[in-house]
Amino acid sequence: MRRMGGMLLTLCLVLAACGGGGSGGSSAASGGGTPTPSGGDVAYVDRAVYSSAGGDSLASAQEGAAVTHHQITLASGTFSYTATAGHLVASNPQTGQPEASFF
Repeated sequence: MRRMGGMLLTLCLVLAACGGGGSGGSSAASGGGTPTPSGGDVAYVDRAVYSSAGGDSLASAQEGAAVTHHQITLASGTFSYTATAGHLVASNPQTGQPEASFF
């Protein structure tokens, strides 16, 4: 059971990373495995200025993300998942201070 949970998590991460693919021509209900969005999505406009210099970093650790909710129907059933992408901040669990910001 633990292995299946790990496989499901991996599947969700892969689908979230690639945007789910599909051109809207097929529905998850058809069993095609294409995720379909559901309500409650939150858009995010990234206003950060980036540099390609090796030692540069963002000026501050400000969290902001797009959140989308999806469902995918596979042979084993329908799975709901939430994908979050954007600037996420990792904080020190003892102090609560930001330690890293990543996209």
